[in-house]
Amino acid sequence: MKQKDKFTKKALREGYRGRAAYKLIQLNRKYRLIKKGNSVLDLGCAPGSWIQVSSKMVGSKGYILGVDISNIKEFKEKHIEFIQHDITKDEIIDMIRSTIKGKVKNERFDVVTSDMAPKTRGIIHLDQELSLELSMRAFDIAKQFLRKGGNFLCKTFQSKEYETFRKEAESYFSFVKTQKPEASKKRSKEVFLVCKGFKPKKL
Repeated sequence: MKQKDKFTKKALREGYRGRAAYKLIQLNRKYRLIKKGNSVLDLGCAPGSWIQVSSKMVGSKGYILGVDISNIKEFKEKHIEFIQHDITKDEIIDMIRSTIKGKVKNERFDVVTSDMAPKTRGIIHLDQELSLELSMRAFDIAKQFLRKGGNFLCKTFQSKEYETFRKEAESYFSFVKTQKPEASKKRSKEVFLVCKGFKPKKL
């Protein structure tokens, strides 16, 4: 049996659904992505640890919508909602839009987050490719639902293609940074793309 690392133990002790909670806590402490009263769209939210963290950050006057293909344990807080659906499917856009109508100003979120990762197959280049596809999908959804000046946080894996993704993000945000928080496992290739100041492009 593997020994639990300090963040797994800490999550159990503090009531978080997963150790990933501390990745968001650490990144937000450094970059102030999520603030009191914000609206947050959390893509690939299962099991819900980022929702727990975001909920504390936005407070009862904020709003959080989580989306995941897997079901999650229901939250009692009224400002938290959940859609169980595959984010790669086209219909998710209309599902999000209809859910937030009348709840989120101009149907645009202050922040979009994604801690999604594919089921790894042990083939490095394939795992990287699958991860990037999810990251790009999260980015595409963020572009449709972020307000001007909004923030985007996305997990991905280091690869040659990642630099292309990062450059694309730089054309839409005033600040872009690659960061690996302390709570990420040292052996993991995961990194987080931190984007602030969304600049929507005119069609």
